[in-house]
Amino acid sequence: MFAKTFLLSSMLLATATNLVSASYSISSPGTGVVWKAGDKVQIKWTASGQVETRIDIRLVHGDAANLVYDFNLCSNVNPWDGQCSYVVDSNIASGIDYAVTAGKSPENFGYSSYFTIQARGPLPENKGCPNMGGKLCPKSLPCCSSSGYCGDSAAHCGAGCIPKYSFNGQCVIPGAQGTINTPVTNVKTKTSPVVPPRAPKCGTKVCTKSLPCCSASKKCGKSCGKGCDPTLSFAGKCVRPLRKIK
Repeated sequence: MFAKTFLLSSMLLATATNLVSASYSISSPGTGVVWKAGDKVQIKWTASGQVETRIDIRLVHGDAANLVYDFNLCSNVNPWDGQCSYVVDSNIASGIDYAVTAGKSPENFGYSSYFTIQARGPLPENKGCPNMGGKLCPKSLPCCSSSGYCGDSAAHCGAGCIPKYSFNGQCVIPGAQGTINTPVTNVKTKTSPVVPPRAPKCGTKVCTKSLPCCSASKKCGKSCGKGCDPTLSFAGKCVRPLRKIK
């Protein structure tokens, strides 16, 4: 794979359009989908709002809070086309934590649910909440429900919750005291797949590789010292970019 950090410096919108409400919702691929080497697959999405002139359809993988960019499945497509096709490369490493993004600029990205690619090598064992790309549930969505999704509701943390895949090995609703001790049943929870979150904004923009640090005044730049907020900075770090040696 071409491993690059997901938060790419892709501010390539050289148009006069003010993109204030661009939105892309990806319907395929999704939970339960398996792409195999050689398959010709369709990526489908819907666009709404005042969208970008052209968008990229990207393949990413990894933890939802720190997704890694692999490569473009489709480049510079019309957002209103709503679909594009791709032939699955046999050299892609097999995995259960792949996702697709739609958009050109990170703050406008739409995300798919996790899905599986079976190409080069065997599939890894799923050691996490079943429909969360093999990941354990994070603190923000602590409970792995009986239907295999992370969440923080009583439906997730109650009957059928799986402690070993939940945050800190417990089925606890945030703010509640103690563990909810309920018998495991086959009750299905009504829940939607949890999609990877959008990159956090520093003020009104997402910090990029060239301007990586979010200052105390909530502006992206190269001032990475006192007052820099790593949670809003590029790749989650306050690190000044290296200067090129001439």
